[in-house]
Amino acid sequence: MDKALDHFDMLLKLEPRCAEIYNRVSKLSIKKHGEAKSLTEYQRAVESHPVNAAYREDLAMAYYEAGQYQQAIAELVKACRLDYTNPDYPKSLGIMLLELGAYEDAVRQLQVSLSMRPNDGQARGMLGRALAGQGLSNLAVIEFQKAIDSDPELYIFNLPLARAYSQQGRRDLAVKCFQKFLNVVPENTGNYMWQRAYNGLGNYLLANKQSEAAVEVFTAILHHDPHNDSANHGLAKVWLKRNNYEKASSYIAEAMKSAPLSAQLRLTDAAILGAQDKWTSALNTLLEAQQNSPHDYKVVEQLGRAYRKCGRFQDA
Repeated sequence: MDKALDHFDMLLKLEPRCAEIYNRVSKLSIKKHGEAKSLTEYQRAVESHPVNAAYREDLAMAYYEAGQYQQAIAELVKACRLDYTNPDYPKSLGIMLLELGAYEDAVRQLQVSLSMRPNDGQARGMLGRALAGQGLSNLAVIEFQKAIDSDPELYIFNLPLARAYSQQGRRDLAVKCFQKFLNVVPENTGNYMWQRAYNGLGNYLLANKQSEAAVEVFTAILHHDPHNDSANHGLAKVWLKRNNYEKASSYIAEAMKSAPLSAQLRLTDAAILGAQDKWTSALNTLLEAQQNSPHDYKVVEQLGRAYRKCGRFQDA
């Protein structure tokens, strides 16, 4: 890598305005020096050849990795204008807008990309995510299914498809989607992905009043990862439903070892305390949750209930 960079430096002395060299140097620099160095090289490439859409896209990605999101979006918009026949540019722009939560604009760009390349499964799946972000679960389901049908390798879209079905109240289909995902996920997939899928399946089984099956799923996760906070949280909710508050508390305590700042864990802990009529302790737990997640409406709602149960009606 060092030798390659030395040769590029020699070339730049001969051709100091060669955009292609700056672009290639930036790709090597990102491996050796990190984002800051490579960003400078990408900027030089664009300055040397401002009408090359590919260089604009590379610069946009460098800006995005550096956390400069508005600059990244601006460069991708320019790339789209410079080459309006390439579906990759509006697709990249749409994905970036999706990650930033600009769902309406993301939908528009992804639809532009799909008008040029209708069989792009990844773009279909991302369009589904953007539609789901707008609360349009019916349309999202269609796009997720098209993504999976177009490319079986995109089995990961079974996860957001399950969530979309859940939003519609179609929990039986949600569970089937999780099971489809788990049936095809490769054994060498990272732990995070399969744990996420199994935890989702367990929670949907629990919400679908299939607590026995949910216990089996959560227990299977803990067999592989005894400190998994989501699985311990799931089992705490199971035992809360069964009014076994001692077991529920023990699982919450175990979950908090791995995620001590989780507002969701404290919400469940407060529910366990409240079920035992320990409202002062529940109130203190909810106040801790509010410190860690001040804008969580569920915490605020339960705080009001706890204040009321403690007789502090003005605070409620």
